[in-house]
Amino acid sequence: MIILKNCKKIITQNDKREILENYNIVIEKNLIKSISKDIENQKFTDNDTIIDCSQKIVMPGLINMHTHLPMTFLKGYSDDKELKEWLEKDIWPKEATMTKNDIKQSSLLALKELLLTGTTTFVDMYYHLDAMLEAIKEIPLRSYLGYGVIDGTINYDIETNKTNWIDFNKTQKELNGVNESIKMYEEIKMTNLPVKILITPHSPYTVNESTLKKLKNIANKNNLKYLIHVNETRTEFYNVKKQYNKSPIEFLNDLKVLDSNSILVHNVWATKMELDILKKTNSHLVFCATSNAKLASGSVFPYRESKKRNINITLGTDGSSSNNCLDMFQEMKFSSLLIKNHLWDPTVANAQEILDCATINAANALGEKIGSLKEDYIADLITLDANDVTLQPDTNNIISHLVYSLNSYSTQDVIVNGEILLNNRKIIKKYV
Repeated sequence: MIILKNCKKIITQNDKREILENYNIVIEKNLIKSISKDIENQKFTDNDTIIDCSQKIVMPGLINMHTHLPMTFLKGYSDDKELKEWLEKDIWPKEATMTKNDIKQSSLLALKELLLTGTTTFVDMYYHLDAMLEAIKEIPLRSYLGYGVIDGTINYDIETNKTNWIDFNKTQKELNGVNESIKMYEEIKMTNLPVKILITPHSPYTVNESTLKKLKNIANKNNLKYLIHVNETRTEFYNVKKQYNKSPIEFLNDLKVLDSNSILVHNVWATKMELDILKKTNSHLVFCATSNAKLASGSVFPYRESKKRNINITLGTDGSSSNNCLDMFQEMKFSSLLIKNHLWDPTVANAQEILDCATINAANALGEKIGSLKEDYIADLITLDANDVTLQPDTNNIISHLVYSLNSYSTQDVIVNGEILLNNRKIIKKYV
């Protein structure tokens, strides 16, 4: 067992959003066994681990709902450029040269950053998932891996003001990649690794109609989540509209790929009608504030309109080549401030709502018993140095401190699936 003893504060993120003081958390196997004041009657052995938390704040680990871990090698490689030029002239050509070892080492670097900044779960879209898995074996964060499918693109001809589909003639290769990831998942299930697979078509402008539907059928057959970039730029919105005479979300809805297992990333150009569709289909959204702002996507995530419809909103950093970091504490702050500034309203996207986006909302999107500290929930949690200067004065609003003030490198301990990965800022040797 692991005992977090005499926790100075516990940010439970439970249904009542309780903040407990001087409580103890007992972890058995991979679950939270108890959260209580008194543990004197419990029997412990020499094999149990006791962590003194009298000067620590305990909270659920953060959940990063959108990453491209291997792009960490491209951090700073191409900055201050428009999305299309950035992708097509710099990023995609460079990615084509990356070896499996590059992907493993870049993923390992990303995992260390996630670990040290308090993230316990991430959702990824990339390729060579086997190489990523080798890195995850060394730092086993809770991982959702998706093979990023691209089989063509919509091309706009400025002279004719028309769009046409350019077929890359690699649909079968991409489907084979997805099927290989599912085979890998069957092997993962035989281990203790907290890793799952999801289905990840890149976007409505890079995946054809037939493939989008085939991928949803694969997701349904294997009970997997279906994640896709959508409405990231104005160009994407209008090119899809010209090609199919439907907005991106209308298009996806007519293909019947949207439901409670669907996760849509970015969505900064969504219309109110599209948000109504997302509400009706119970789809989930991922807001990537820093990446969208850095690439000047030209609009801001429709937070107020989405929340008004009770659409589930989560947060992601995107990859390090467009963010340029994976720090979810930083992402929470910028997400809140961007929305407030955009709407001229300091009351929206308040600290508690944003913390919910990075914990319980994300857990809801993934269908996991994480994101809250409750008995019988999975033990994915972190501790913070309660004496860190960014958390002072500690008599004021702790939730505000976490979102607007905290230096994420005050993270002291990280426990994932009941295993200690970080202890007093040191990565456990067997995971390095």
